[in-house]
Amino acid sequence: MPWSQFDKQQLATSETYRAIIEGVPAMLWLGDAEGRCLFLNRAQREFWGVSNEAISQFDWSMTVHPDDAEQLQRAFVTAMSKHESFEIEARYKRSDGVYRVLHTSARPRFSESGHFLGMSGVNTDVTEQRASEERVEVLTNELSHRMKNLFAVIGALMSITRRENPEAAPAFDELTGRLHAVSSSYQETLELAGLPSSKPLNELVERVLAPYQQGNRISIKGVDIRLSARGTSGLALILNELATNSAKYGSLSDTGRLEISAELEDGDLKVIWREFGSPKDEANPGGAGFGSQLLDFTAQDIGARLTRDWVDGALRICITIPHAALEPDVHGLEYC
Repeated sequence: MPWSQFDKQQLATSETYRAIIEGVPAMLWLGDAEGRCLFLNRAQREFWGVSNEAISQFDWSMTVHPDDAEQLQRAFVTAMSKHESFEIEARYKRSDGVYRVLHTSARPRFSESGHFLGMSGVNTDVTEQRASEERVEVLTNELSHRMKNLFAVIGALMSITRRENPEAAPAFDELTGRLHAVSSSYQETLELAGLPSSKPLNELVERVLAPYQQGNRISIKGVDIRLSARGTSGLALILNELATNSAKYGSLSDTGRLEISAELEDGDLKVIWREFGSPKDEANPGGAGFGSQLLDFTAQDIGARLTRDWVDGALRICITIPHAALEPDVHGLEYC
């Protein structure tokens, strides 16, 4: 009996799907309700060196690295028993005997009546990516160690020079404070920017201002955004300098209060620093002292713009940070 047009289309579609699944470079697989292999596409068969005819007898668990077997088995058994998706990474022995790190992403399959049929998934070789991340972490830790030692040596040299020149003690104390601010901003950069532990803007502001927070004198509000490493370093140093100045001469030196807000404007980030109850004559926003020069230099280094003025009796400093200093994943979240 000749095929109907429907039968021909159905067969053509089936063959097209099979060609796609066999040809993709990703390693695709299907398992039954007991965890046994039902199907491995060409990429997965070549990885394990399994022929198409031997799939039903192949035990994939025997290729798992012994140190990863328990964790993988626990995740797999849990997902199978709960009929839920799971993701995990483990080392598997390739057909040439070399262990490779595979990232597994799997989902449960169900029949039309809702009966659990097993798992389907994709394995992605992430060996080079993980090795690169480990190298970056080692280099970052080494750089951090060397930089901390450098700051310590500079501090020790300044301390010795201060003792030898007691008449210049006030200047050395001021310089020591600024060195500490630079050191703190560098540490914030390592902890907050571009690393797995990277945290958003509000956490950076809160941590920098934590030593000055008393009661509810400091409020933070606005959008919550991640900065690049360079942007984080620059902003941390700017906030350190502003807080130090406020504690000496501004609202934090008396009974005033401080409000910090952040907003997006044409893709740029505007961080607005407002001091209420700040002595205007002492906290002159147009001053040309070292602190103001340091602020301007730091802002220029990250491509930011600083404006200082008085609005409704409050000292207002606006820090406009360019879009280039922001991470791509900008979040429009509100916090207070």
